[in-house]
Formats: sequence, C-alpha cells, structure tokens
Amino acid sequence: MERGEAYKLLAARLNELRASGYDTLLPRVDQPAAADDVQLGGEPITVAIEVSWANRKHRKLRVSATAFGPSTWKMERLDESFVIGPGGPAAG
Repeated sequence: MERGEAYKLLAARLNELRASGYDTLLPRVDQPAAADDVQLGGEPITVAIEVSWANRKHRKLRVSATAFGPSTWKMERLDESFVIGPGGPAAG
C-alpha cells in the first residue's frame, strides 16, 4: 500500500463527511463500519468509515477512517479521524 496515496484518499473521504455535517452523520452513530474496496495504485485497498460518540454527554461525534491493504511483507493500516459537534465546525 502506498501510504501517501492512501492518506490522500482518507483525507478526501473525511473532508466529504465533514462537509456533510453533524445532522447527516448522526444516524450513523454506533452502526457497523461502512467499508469500500478500491484500487489504489494497482493494489486493492479497503477503506472503512465509522461514526461513534466522542464524549460521554453524547453531543460530539468522532468520525474515523481506516485504510488497509497489502504491503511487500505485511498488511498495512492507516487511521485518521475528526470530531464534530452540533452546529459547530469540526475539530481535530
């Protein structure tokens, strides 16, 4: 897995989700991760997106994205996330 390209893919997916807003993400809280298989640089990569509560008061959401795929000697994994609150900008 080419980490630089995988990071760009994760950043693009997270930016799309951030732009969709809190209200759109709220129904996805604590649902199973949504996984997509994509070809990146000729290699199969899986991108999984998960939404969970970011705090005990259940007001902020954490959106996590994971890309994983083969490397020369092992399976590689890359994780990124952001936190978004109701009516406010995303952080983190």
